[in-house]
Amino acid sequence: MFVNRVLTLEGAHQQLGPVEVLAELNFFAGTAAPKGARLGMAAPKPEPSSQLIGHYDLADLRAFQVVAESGSISKAARVLRYTKSMVSQRVAKLERALGVELFVRSPRGVQLTERGAIYLAQASEALHLLESAAEAVASDNRRVSGTLRISAPVSFATHFLGGVLCEFLEMHPSVQMQLELHDHQLDLSAEGFELGVRITNRIAEGYDQVTHLANSRRVVCCSPEYARRHGVPRQRSELAEHRSIAYTNQTAARHWQFREQPTSERFSPMLGRLQTNNGEVMRDPAAEGLGLIMIPLFIVANDLRSGRLVAIRTEYEPQPDGIFAVIPTRKTRLVRVRMLLEHLKSTFSGTLPWERDLPAPV
Repeated sequence: MFVNRVLTLEGAHQQLGPVEVLAELNFFAGTAAPKGARLGMAAPKPEPSSQLIGHYDLADLRAFQVVAESGSISKAARVLRYTKSMVSQRVAKLERALGVELFVRSPRGVQLTERGAIYLAQASEALHLLESAAEAVASDNRRVSGTLRISAPVSFATHFLGGVLCEFLEMHPSVQMQLELHDHQLDLSAEGFELGVRITNRIAEGYDQVTHLANSRRVVCCSPEYARRHGVPRQRSELAEHRSIAYTNQTAARHWQFREQPTSERFSPMLGRLQTNNGEVMRDPAAEGLGLIMIPLFIVANDLRSGRLVAIRTEYEPQPDGIFAVIPTRKTRLVRVRMLLEHLKSTFSGTLPWERDLPAPV
């Protein structure tokens, strides 16, 4: 069963199903639509092949959409898992079928033409509608299918999220998943992701849905030997007397933030001999006594339990980050995305696993 959607084309408002939408796209881009597929008329039954209309298929439309959103043949090839030549051939095939140039090509990349931009707006809506319709007839409230592309931070995925996603795959055997790990912000729409997990205190705009799942608490910690030899800071002002292992992935992370602290105040320990852009790497040098670290608790919880590291009781608690699930434009309508979001919300409710059975700070 297809769900009709209101589309506006050349000033007319009609209820169109997916096949009629694609017929209109052909007409709108400058190629005559099949007889009976014009605005307000029922589209003919498609032939039993991969082609819906004209001389191109959904794979060509998808290649065009990903190239347009990423601005690069190379990026589109990575998202689609095609070769660059295959992506170029599919886009060229679509342009020949439509009889229009959709992109201006240059050594720096590709840019949509005016007609290409118009076509993208309508084609993207049609593709999302078709994907939702296919998912609706293939799924019910208990069974979902399709591929989920997910972006997540490296350490959080290796410590916790990977297991949560495996649970989801066990619950839904018809779902496939592509998990990519990054510690920098990505354009989820341009890179073709359905959902991203972000750990931050500030979420960028541009998502269809942002869901706060939990807080990620930070701790100041060091090795027991460091605490014995150098003491531990109790006041924020005492941090300047201690060496630290610095996290350099974010400029703000070099200044330690605490609750109930004016944003204009900055407290930083002395920089030690090691600086890194990965939280995982900070843990072992701290255990060897190289200095203090302020780090997400989920990375060092086991080290605190084993006594390899000790948490320091400071004047104020470190400022936590939020753990967010973010969904890019048009992806919220997909059943598999909504089901994964519900699974994440359920998993993050209650006491978080890394918060349990922790020793008292020193």
